[in-house]
Amino acid sequence: MRNERGFSLVELVLVLVVTGILAVSAISAYFGAEDNRVDGAAKRLASDLAYARQTALTENGVFGIAFDTVNDTYTVHEFDPATAVETTIANTLTQQAAVTDFDNIPGMEGVTIQAANFGGTQTVRFSSNGTPQDDNEADLAAQGTVVLNHSGVTRTITVQANTGEINIQ
Repeated sequence: MRNERGFSLVELVLVLVVTGILAVSAISAYFGAEDNRVDGAAKRLASDLAYARQTALTENGVFGIAFDTVNDTYTVHEFDPATAVETTIANTLTQQAAVTDFDNIPGMEGVTIQAANFGGTQTVRFSSNGTPQDDNEADLAAQGTVVLNHSGVTRTITVQANTGEINIQ
């Protein structure tokens, strides 16, 4: 009887199975991260839209969000209909200007604002009764949308006309 050193066929198969399972897990986590980035950005935007609407109701004013699809940013603002001036509001947590750039938010880097359409404008405002309006102060006749994208994964955030209900699709 010889004393041979090496791996048995069972040990080699077991190593291959474990390696395969780890590879599948790593690939799933990598591709799932793209969805997580866009999902996180969509939830943040939906939250900011809800904040603008709620602030309009509680402050009895006009608040909204202006989207910049070229620079992939958006700004939460108060609008004065008498002077037609938009004033960027402060973020309640940081007290900094409420300008969102996903590239500056950990875990959301690379998310782009692919499109924003609110009655043909890139601004949505909420009147003092919470009704969504476009940049021309007209109530939205149809739902408004914002499309976020990262590496081909998209999410559409909608603002319903009349009600201001916000959804992520």
